[in-house]
Amino acid sequence: MKAGELFLLRLPTDSIANHGLGSLIPIPDMHVLTQLEIDRVETATYNYNAIILQLANQYDLAHVDTHGLLEKYQKTVSFTMVSSLRRHTLPATPSH
Repeated sequence: MKAGELFLLRLPTDSIANHGLGSLIPIPDMHVLTQLEIDRVETATYNYNAIILQLANQYDLAHVDTHGLLEKYQKTVSFTMVSSLRRHTLPATPSH
């Protein structure tokens, strides 16, 4: 993984804790969002939300920018998995 990339939640955390995945063995691409993929998701989200806002204004409907609210509160409220994704770390998994 490179700086700025994120891993998907389906990444088998036991493989990280017990088998060196990520430190000794590279994390497979199918579990990682590259910066290009992240940029594409963010662009699609922005465009989709712009269409929603445009239609809400066109038809005089109420509109709540939920994405904007989540972005705002993500900076002030700690969510365990979101925080883990941002730092590219996972909580320690007890070995069996």
